[in-house]
Amino acid sequence: MGKSDFEAVENIRNDGWFQHCMGITQMPSSSRLRQRFDEDAIAINPLIEDSLAEVVVNLDAPVTSLPLRLDKAGLIE
Repeated sequence: MGKSDFEAVENIRNDGWFQHCMGITQMPSSSRLRQRFDEDAIAINPLIEDSLAEVVVNLDAPVTSLPLRLDKAGLIE
């Protein structure tokens, strides 16, 4: 089984070269790192939601309507 990105940090957590290159003196555990990202996501989510319309407009992204209903076999009207 593969590891999540958070669990993969355990392989380099105590790697002095990695810490030196990143300019850090310590690395949180994978569980604490996951908690910090969750906490940050809660705080930043309103900012992202507020800016989505502006991003779509600035990218000139096409906006189309969604079908009324989808099922496993495809579109149902």
